[in-house]
Amino acid sequence: MFDHHVWATISLIGALEELSAEQLGHPPRPPAALRTEIQGNAARWGQALERLEAGTLDTTIEARDDYPRTEHAEGLLLVQAVHHRNDHRT
Repeated sequence: MFDHHVWATISLIGALEELSAEQLGHPPRPPAALRTEIQGNAARWGQALERLEAGTLDTTIEARDDYPRTEHAEGLLLVQAVHHRNDHRT
């Protein structure tokens, strides 16, 4: 699933790269920088998923004013990551 999200995001970035500067307006970051960032994120997510499969990933979400401290939150982290990427692409 994460590979699909990376592919979809890179495909969108590819479409951005075909637009003229006038069509892009003033993007916060150039498409090439976005491509580099998503590829780096993909590598880090790959490492995290390998650790999850190996049973060595232990994620704790620290407490905030509106959210309690949550230990062993690996599943929550994965669900939020998928939702977050979908939210930004729609």
